[in-house]
Amino acid sequence: MPHKDINVYDNLNEMVFDTCDHVIRDGEVVTSRNGSSREICDYNAILTNPRNRHLYLHGRKSNIFATIGETLWVMAGVDTLDPLMKFLIPRSVDFSDDGGSTWRAAYGARLWANGQIDHVVRSLWDDLNSRQAVMTIWDPSKDTLESMKGEKTKDRPCSNWLGFQVRNNKLNLKLQMRSNDVIWGLSHINVFEFTFLQEIICEMIRLKHPLIGLGSYTHAALSMHVYDPGTITQAVDIVKSKENRDFLFTTPSRNMKLGSIDPDTVQSFFHELYDSMCHLIDPGYDIFPRRELLDIFMQFKVPIEDNQLFDYCRVLEYFILEKKGIWIPLKSIMSLWLSLSEDLKIAVSHNGFTPKRWLEAIGGHIKEK
Repeated sequence: MPHKDINVYDNLNEMVFDTCDHVIRDGEVVTSRNGSSREICDYNAILTNPRNRHLYLHGRKSNIFATIGETLWVMAGVDTLDPLMKFLIPRSVDFSDDGGSTWRAAYGARLWANGQIDHVVRSLWDDLNSRQAVMTIWDPSKDTLESMKGEKTKDRPCSNWLGFQVRNNKLNLKLQMRSNDVIWGLSHINVFEFTFLQEIICEMIRLKHPLIGLGSYTHAALSMHVYDPGTITQAVDIVKSKENRDFLFTTPSRNMKLGSIDPDTVQSFFHELYDSMCHLIDPGYDIFPRRELLDIFMQFKVPIEDNQLFDYCRVLEYFILEKKGIWIPLKSIMSLWLSLSEDLKIAVSHNGFTPKRWLEAIGGHIKEK
C-alpha cells in the first residue's frame, strides 16, 4: 500500500505534476466501483500560497471557466444544476440522482447549512487560537448505509471535513477527502474551490482582525488515484510534456477582497453573482431582471480595483456571452485580459476551452511583447 509523504508546493501546477508522476510510478492497481484505478493512500500535500490555484499544465484539458463557475455555484450555496452547471459542465447531470435537477451532496448547500461558515468565522473572531473552527460535508444523517435505507446514489461527498486554524497571524486550512481523482478532482476543482473558500473566510475574519493573513492549504485524501483506463491518459500526458517544465514556477497572483461587506450578507452576495451568471445563460431564469456585476459589487461594498474576485466574475461573464453567441469586441476582450493578474492571464491563455478568437488576439499581444 504505497503512501505519499507530505510534500510542500508553492503552486497548483507543481502539486498536480508531482502527484501525477507519483501515482503513475508508485500507485497500486485497485479495483473500484468505477473500474480499475492506480492509487496511493494517505495522500498529504501542502500548498504554501493558496492564491496560486490556477492550473495551466500541458496535457490537462482543463477549463478555467467551468472551475470558476462551479466555485461560484458552491459559494452561492445552491444544489440545482440548471442552468449554470449544465451549461458549463454538461456531464454534471451524470452524477445526479434525480435526472439532472440537483446534486444531493452539493458542497455549497452543505457548507452553508446549519450556520457552518458563520460558526468558523465567529469562532475565530472570538478566539484566534480556537481549535473548534471546523466544518463537515459528510452528513451521517444522509450519507451512511443506514440513513440511506438501501437507496443507491451517484453522489456521496468525496470531500468530508475542513479544519481552519490561525497560527502566527495566518489562516490555515486542512481539507480531508475520502477519495480524490488527480484529474477530475484535485486539478480541476477541489484545490481551487477550497482555497477560494479559505481566502473568503480569511477576508471575513479580517473584518475584526485586520492583521490576519492567508496561510497554507493542506490537501489530504485517503485515496489519491487515476482511473486506468481513463484519467491516467491525461496524467501520463502531463508528466511526459517537456513544456510543463516551464510552468513549474510561481507567477504573481492577486488577492480577493471583500472590503467592508456585512459578514451576514456574504452568501447573499455570492447568490447575486450566481443569479447574474444564470441570467446570461437563460434570460427567463426568474422574474427579476439581470443585475450587472458592477452594481452587485457596489451594493455590497466590495471593491473592484485589483480584486481577483471581480476578475474571476468578469472572465466567466465574457466566456458565457461568447459561448451564447453574443458578440464581444476583441478590444473589450483584450482590455479584460490585460487587466488580469499574470497568473490568471496564463490560465486563460493556456486553456483548452478559451475561444479561438480570444487566443488569436491574446497570442498577437504576446508576440508583440
